Amino acid sequence: MRVIRVAGVALVGVLALGCPRQEGVLRVVDGRVVEGAFVEPEAYAAFLRGAIAEERGELQDALRGYSDAVRYDPNDAEIWSRIARVLCVMRPGDPQGDAALSRAFEIDADYAEAWAVRAECAMARGDTASAEAAARRAVEADRVATDLQLLLARAAGGARGDAMRDRLVALTLAHAGSVAAWRALAAWARAHDDVALYARALAELARRTPLDRAALAKATTILAGDGEIVASRVLAAALVDAASADGFGAPVARSQPIVARLAVDEAIVAGDLDRVRLRATRTHMGLEEAAGRAALLGADAIARDLAAPVVAADPRAIGARMVLAAVAGGRGDAASLAAAFDGVRGVRADAPVPAECLLAFARTVARASSDEEAARVVASTPHDALLPGDAIVAPIAADLAARGVLAESELPLDAAVELAARRMQPPPDAALAGTTAAPAHLDARHELLAFALARPDAPRAVELARRLARVRDRDALVAVAWARVDLAHDTPSSEAPAHLLARDPGDPLVAAAALDIATRRGDTATATRARAILSAVARTPAERARSKQ
Repeated sequence: MRVIRVAGVALVGVLALGCPRQEGVLRVVDGRVVEGAFVEPEAYAAFLRGAIAEERGELQDALRGYSDAVRYDPNDAEIWSRIARVLCVMRPGDPQGDAALSRAFEIDADYAEAWAVRAECAMARGDTASAEAAARRAVEADRVATDLQLLLARAAGGARGDAMRDRLVALTLAHAGSVAAWRALAAWARAHDDVALYARALAELARRTPLDRAALAKATTILAGDGEIVASRVLAAALVDAASADGFGAPVARSQPIVARLAVDEAIVAGDLDRVRLRATRTHMGLEEAAGRAALLGADAIARDLAAPVVAADPRAIGARMVLAAVAGGRGDAASLAAAFDGVRGVRADAPVPAECLLAFARTVARASSDEEAARVVASTPHDALLPGDAIVAPIAADLAARGVLAESELPLDAAVELAARRMQPPPDAALAGTTAAPAHLDARHELLAFALARPDAPRAVELARRLARVRDRDALVAVAWARVDLAHDTPSSEAPAHLLARDPGDPLVAAAALDIATRRGDTATATRARAILSAVARTPAERARSKQ
């Protein structure tokens, strides 16, 4: 018998235990009715113990269960195949695993599951040619089983990535109701650095597997921390929408505030006001906070449409008033800006203001009046703490701290690393893990920047630079850190300083890095341009001094 799921094993076991002894029995295997030889109830019980243990990852217990089962029924190729799989997972290349697999083939040379195990073991040993050949034999032996088709796609994917991608996507769509298919697609996409496909597969899993949502929420934050903002927003949106639709797992998004913010940001960027409101409600995010995020993202219309009704319903909603002031300042509406300022000054906050609202307002005050006035507003306004891992908030908070508007003590670790870079100083000690594990509350982007500032020649710096190299074309912070790590190894960046400068000309970190690369290369024209830009956007003494060198 070939049984893939524990639920299927239990069904077969119950059917067998309830029937009298006979020459043949009918079994349901992967949704099909097949006929096979009768197996002693004791063998089923032992097999079931092994299958349950294997499902839990308790491999020693699984091996004991299967070994007991094979003593009762030594002529069952399925049991020998299971033994071989467990041994292969525990110790790839174990001779006992090969012997168990050989015994399975002696019983049935065309047994698809045995060929599947051979393919899996070959992949574990890095033998891609043997893995593909065995997977093809498995498919030839059982052309109906979806999992074998997916196995073949994985086994062959290393040699012909594009062709296998198309095949795996088509196969997954053909079996869109199969969780195993989406998991296989996610595994393939992750192994091949296909982030868009990876996020798509995980989003489908979010809709279909409520019990996996905590792990998917973690994957969302990792994607965001790796600079894959679009992909992380897609997955966060799927998590929030799915949890709200079925009512199972909704606390995941609420307990992971970054996931909630990414989901709301996805709707803001899409310009969908109704979805912004809906996701804010589902994740228990206040509409003031959502309005503040819209203002920080430059979505003025959505920010205004969220904040105005809040002020109309509650004139003491100072956070919403701050958002309206920030929007008015952004579009140069002097009259509306003055009225909004007066509204903010005339109201005393009953509760802490959302940090996003205060940051948007403080930035507007600094531009319209002075850094000193903005600092007084921040100091006199009770507000929520800044969260780490928020790619929207961190650079704005670091900029306001560089201008003296926001106290350095209020910055989360990621924003503190950006501030250190702006000051051209070493990062906080807590930002440097020194191991393969990232520090708590610091994503990969900022850990790379921390190492680029303090120990750019460290192995961890090189490891992170390689890992994040794929996003440097769309993430200015990663581009800056990557370039500084490259410079530390006396190998001028493969990226032209003019290209780096074009990423975000208004970013002081970009201007300073481009200046350093251009100076190293002797590119006088680009160095002069970078120096002029840095002089215009400098906010810290180090930036001002660097622009004059």
